[in-house]
Amino acid sequence: SLLDDQRNLFEVLNFTHHFEPIAARYLRLFYPTSVGGLIIGGAIDGMGLRLDGLGYIGEFQIFGDGYPEHVALRSPVIDLGSDWNITALSWSADVPAGARILFRSRTGDEVEEEIHYYDSKGKEVTERRYGKLIKNFRGPVVTVINPSAGWSAWSEEYLESGIPFRSPSPRRYLQIETEMLSEEPHSAVTLGDIVIEYGRPLAGTAVGEVVPAQTEPGLTRTFTYFLRPTFDRQNLGFDRLLLESTIPIVFEDLLFDGQPVDGVRLEEVVGGFRLHLPNTVDAVDLVEVRFDATVFQRTRFHATLEIDQAGESLQQSVDPGDAMIEVGDDSDFVSLPVNGTLFANLAVSSGVFTPNGDGLHDEVTFSFDALRLTSDRPILALVYDLRGRPVRRLEQQGGAGHYDLSWDGLDEQGNLSPPGLYLLRVEIVGDAVTGSATRVVGLAY
Repeated sequence: SLLDDQRNLFEVLNFTHHFEPIAARYLRLFYPTSVGGLIIGGAIDGMGLRLDGLGYIGEFQIFGDGYPEHVALRSPVIDLGSDWNITALSWSADVPAGARILFRSRTGDEVEEEIHYYDSKGKEVTERRYGKLIKNFRGPVVTVINPSAGWSAWSEEYLESGIPFRSPSPRRYLQIETEMLSEEPHSAVTLGDIVIEYGRPLAGTAVGEVVPAQTEPGLTRTFTYFLRPTFDRQNLGFDRLLLESTIPIVFEDLLFDGQPVDGVRLEEVVGGFRLHLPNTVDAVDLVEVRFDATVFQRTRFHATLEIDQAGESLQQSVDPGDAMIEVGDDSDFVSLPVNGTLFANLAVSSGVFTPNGDGLHDEVTFSFDALRLTSDRPILALVYDLRGRPVRRLEQQGGAGHYDLSWDGLDEQGNLSPPGLYLLRVEIVGDAVTGSATRVVGLAY
């Protein structure tokens, strides 16, 4: 910031620059000779006299203020000794205003060993060098285990302590990662302990997939969630089955090994439903849950096994996998056909409407399905006259789903529009593209 101050070229050998604290990892130093055409090692002044070289940096000091903006910590691989059903992750921490803490997890069944050799001074050496050292000069041999094949990706963030575990389970190995963020320089997280809750698996393995794996948007249809569990003597079994999604789902039927199950009690919950089974299940090969849903974007259907044990509710997440070899896509997601369409099923309630206050056809309603929106976006219905002049703008924010936008014949100033034909343009502003379609409606009175 002092590049144009000529004192820094010739006169000032020591100077201090103060500025407001900023979060930074790197600092770039501009040499004075980087401007004005001067050359390190000497230059010619305006009178033609040669000047001595500009010298070198002798000492450079940076003084910070506050806490680091971002600190990431990762645990070593934690070995539980055998496959356990990991149920929850919790922690204690002091998180003042202006600071945040996030956690993630991952799990696996396979690891690889990495052996490190050290001499008596703590310097790491090769295995060959270690073998040549006399006994008194040898230090410790440390074996580190690292994730190998088949580990899950890092989970979604744990924003609250004590919520259900988000990585595949049962598993033998796991890792925990935390990020401590200081959004204000003098606010910092103080982390206490981290608690991993685990117990006996409800099932040895449990994989599930939904069929069909692709559907037309906005069409209500029946899906089947196939669940294939395996059991051994150490497993508890389950007597409840929870199915959840981000869209409404309606239970239709439950089958065990192809046979309908009687005595199932349905409990509707936020985001799905829970099935209370008449008996504990510990010996079934294939479970089929049939339900109705309307899909507007790529949607996940997630199942959880549940049972009560010693007064405590235990859960085990179902992993996506090949539950039904003959069909399916080994996934618990349902997707839409691959294209860039942002809306479907556009319909107008009437070709002509009469906004005269008699209660009949006083409004025209535009119905459509918004597709592939992963967050709330502008949903627009724009009314134009035949000359292309804007008449009315109808707007709301929303995500993927069904929409009904109505026009009462009034313009932006609240005046009743004159009779005639009008153009309705529906627009959905997506993350990367904007989709639109136009229809003609008639206004008469």
